[in-house]
Amino acid sequence: MEKLAKFRDDIKEKLEGAEREGYKPKPDVVKLIEDVQKLENEWEAMQESISVAKTLVYKCCPKCRLRSEVSAQAKNIRDQFRKLKEVGENFGSNLVVENYRVKKVEHIPGPSIEGQLTATRNLNKLLRLLEDDEVFIIGVWGAGGVGKTTLVTKLNNELLKTSVLSRKLSFGVVIWVTVPKPP
Repeated sequence: MEKLAKFRDDIKEKLEGAEREGYKPKPDVVKLIEDVQKLENEWEAMQESISVAKTLVYKCCPKCRLRSEVSAQAKNIRDQFRKLKEVGENFGSNLVVENYRVKKVEHIPGPSIEGQLTATRNLNKLLRLLEDDEVFIIGVWGAGGVGKTTLVTKLNNELLKTSVLSRKLSFGVVIWVTVPKPP
């Protein structure tokens, strides 16, 4: 069971790395991970049954029945183990992802902030905040017309450049939402 759990953990680790790169896991791989987890749960339940059987030392009939049930359970788990191991081995080196990529960031056209010291300083501050693992939410607010949309557009386009170059920026996908002014 430990070998299968280690195999599952290796697959999960590869999946997490691939997902950070924007790839989608194969459905068969996800199912394999779920099946291994179910089998582990059955294994733990069987271990509890064995513990109960050990406490019934002097009661022959209940002990025999429980042993028979545990034996059938063990055979079932063994068969499932072999099947899952075979399925996992059949994935070969292509076990983690399909040929599928999600764009983390899309280019949004916008005005340049070149020569605008305050905007450049604020952009650098936002980039530093994104690299900080303890920052989860960043809000940009201010009066109308001060350049919030320009700043965030420039930040988005900088992420397009730096997300390929830097592994420090660990985020899923940038979602751009435009909220119209109320009438």
